Amino acid sequence: MSAYTKRAQRGRVTERGMSGIRPKRSVPFVNHQPLKPKYSPNLTLILFIGILIALTLLLQQNFQTVIAHLNRPIVVLRIENELHQLHQNEVGAMLLEYMGKGFFSFDVRGAKKKLEQNPWVAIAAVKRIWPDTLEIGLIEEVAIARWGEADLLSQYGEIFRVENSEQSAPLPNLAGPDNSQFRVMAQYQVLNQVLVPAGLRMKSLSLSARGSWSLMLNNGVKVNIGRVEAIGRVKRFVRFYNGEFRADTALIESVDLRYNNGFSVRRKSDDINGIAIR
Repeated sequence: MSAYTKRAQRGRVTERGMSGIRPKRSVPFVNHQPLKPKYSPNLTLILFIGILIALTLLLQQNFQTVIAHLNRPIVVLRIENELHQLHQNEVGAMLLEYMGKGFFSFDVRGAKKKLEQNPWVAIAAVKRIWPDTLEIGLIEEVAIARWGEADLLSQYGEIFRVENSEQSAPLPNLAGPDNSQFRVMAQYQVLNQVLVPAGLRMKSLSLSARGSWSLMLNNGVKVNIGRVEAIGRVKRFVRFYNGEFRADTALIESVDLRYNNGFSVRRKSDDINGIAIR
């Protein structure tokens, strides 16, 4: 290549350089976000131990104050359900010896036992609510009848005794041999369903030691049923009562159903009239 040709090529390169076009320069990437601190398990453990030691020292210096604050005496009594046989004041009197004790030292079992010693209480639930409240839940006995001379019979057939039971609501009197309360109560329920449609109710029902049934109606008439076919005999009496007997009830003293085909009636004038029903 001649010297003239080389000079021409260098001239063209110089002209392109003077045209304003420049090669791009690479700019390094710069991250402007702050760097995250490096996690140090040892530092976290040291901080935790330091806080724990500080709290322990603080607790030791104020131990009595903290305990007194947490273990406040129970002074508030709250009964969560409505009472029918007991009054709130009676419940409070039963628990008087337990009230005022510290929250954590309160004798929950003793209070529950004390409540359930009352004959009207079937089940008692006792719960502490911080800081100073005692919540009581009571399931009361429901007396459905009197049993014998002084006892009451619950809806579960359990016998229990309370003071001044005669002041309770009017209840039918049931009686029978020992451990016969379930049988007597079941018979009462069945016979009552037979008598109620006729406007009659039982004032009392008793079972003798020999297994003989007798009852007293709410109109004062005594009915001797006997040992067998008690339901059938009472149904027969109800049919006759609805037909002919209702108007003369005030004159009747007792009715004896212990006959195969009928029954006898004793009037208050001590006359006995035999009535046969076939």
